[in-house]
Amino acid sequence: LEVFASEHAILEAAQMQKKEKLTAQTLFAAVREGDTIAQKTVGKALDYLAIAVVNVAELFNPELIVLGGNIVQGGDFVIQHLSKRFEELDFDFLNREIKLKFSKLGIYAGPLGAANFALGKAFEPSTLR
Repeated sequence: LEVFASEHAILEAAQMQKKEKLTAQTLFAAVREGDTIAQKTVGKALDYLAIAVVNVAELFNPELIVLGGNIVQGGDFVIQHLSKRFEELDFDFLNREIKLKFSKLGIYAGPLGAANFALGKAFEPSTLR
């Protein structure tokens, strides 16, 4: 999944297609503005993400799937593309009552989660001796 749907992979594919240097912010701004090359590139990565999400949901049957990181900058395009792909994969989120949402932490979800984990470990009673 990291090879096909990570931020690095998406940016690399988009830069090859558009023949210009991009950041996550500029790429997802282009997606929101309707740039077809940007949407096609991000859409391809979302196809892989959809397959991964469906597999995880089949295994664990969660009530909620939260997306975080730079992918949230894609906004409605991301949710709509994933929802469409779920339908094509014959996976019905609504009948399973699984919600798909963006993290309220947005692009900072990963770093803040890692920091929270590190702080929690640093202040565990066993490490304070």
